[in-house]
Amino acid sequence: MSIDAVPETVDMVGLEKALASVDGVKSIHHLHVWALSTTENALSVHAVITDVSRLNSTIAALKTTARSYGITHSTIEAETGTPPCDNHSILSAD
Repeated sequence: MSIDAVPETVDMVGLEKALASVDGVKSIHHLHVWALSTTENALSVHAVITDVSRLNSTIAALKTTARSYGITHSTIEAETGTPPCDNHSILSAD
């Protein structure tokens, strides 16, 4: 049986704050975490970045942060401007 829910082992509040505080990240939104199996978790997130020239290092830092929360697979969508939708929670490092 599969349940689409955040795995109990993932601290979503801590993860959100940690991702938003990565150097080069202005804010994050559309954060989703789910179990791929009993031992692997996945993440998808949109990150508004501050410097396109540091895109690769910023994404690498986001993936490292996700791994520290038990996320083995991550998909990160980088954005450079204000998130297009206002009806979702946005966590900012500012």
